Amino acid sequence: MQLPRIVQTGGGSRRRAPTKALPGLIVLLALAAAACAHRQPLVVVQAREGGAAVDIKASDYKFTPNNLEAHVGDRLEFRIENVSATNHNFTIKNPAGETLRSIALPAHLTVTVTVDLPVEGTYPFHCDVGLHAELGMKGWLKVTK
Repeated sequence: MQLPRIVQTGGGSRRRAPTKALPGLIVLLALAAAACAHRQPLVVVQAREGGAAVDIKASDYKFTPNNLEAHVGDRLEFRIENVSATNHNFTIKNPAGETLRSIALPAHLTVTVTVDLPVEGTYPFHCDVGLHAELGMKGWLKVTK
């Protein structure tokens, strides 16, 4: 990282010259924050009466729980409560990377999202507002037989 250089001005005062390190520093901080986004303990969602449901809390830069397991053929209902004062989003993709659902999570409200799980694999989910996912607001749904 390059340190800012000091530039002498005509009046004898000193000021910092602009530096090109700032964008790199921002990226470094975002990557460090993302490293804090770890998988929480696994929550296995059990199907009942033809469907399965899981309660998730969305807060500033995380989903809790964010490490889920369900079964092929389940219809999974996510009940997502946004407990923060910030608007978020819930976007879930299938194992092929195609978006299945993307829905707004208004501050202090609960939203229900239903997703069918026809194939095995990992269904990643995240918040696509700004840099929220990069800051750790993401999770994983593993679908098994």
